[in-house]
Amino acid sequence: ELTTAVDDAIIGEFMDVEHSLPGHDPTPRQVDIAALLKTSPYSFEAPLVCGALLAGRSDEARTSLRVIARHLGAAFRMADDLRALTGDGFVGDIRNDRTTPLMVLAENYPTWPEIHLALSSMRMDEARTLLADSGILEEACSIGESHLTAAREKAQESAVFSAPAATTFQYICSRFEELLHPDNLN
Repeated sequence: ELTTAVDDAIIGEFMDVEHSLPGHDPTPRQVDIAALLKTSPYSFEAPLVCGALLAGRSDEARTSLRVIARHLGAAFRMADDLRALTGDGFVGDIRNDRTTPLMVLAENYPTWPEIHLALSSMRMDEARTLLADSGILEEACSIGESHLTAAREKAQESAVFSAPAATTFQYICSRFEELLHPDNLN
């Protein structure tokens, strides 16, 4: 499990770097796969599944945990992109001009040229305003929320968490919701 998670993270990072090279125009699906691989397996899936293995949980339980972890990872990626737009400066992949799920979403809007110019010129207030006014931030939040909903539904359906673990899971989901809806995005 851990070896696979590390391998996936490395592959995702290489894909991410490649997608950001001049002349590369990755599809939204390719960006999603890279984001998924670099975050979900190592940060969410491996810890949950390894814990389940150590606890002697069934294959079915581990499969449910994988699904939950993938959705948590996708929600985190979108929340992380949104977090990069808050505060006094650039952070994360957006600062490094990486192709992220949020940026792929923004590229499909008519305001993309202005957004890209604002981001590349490090005019964050302008970029935030353009992203908010165009509805991109709202759509990004909705995508993140849909992944949190899917993770919660799978957790409920599978009853895979003990009571204390369910409390921790709900806390993590609530923190991601806060990241998806920062007060100071615009």
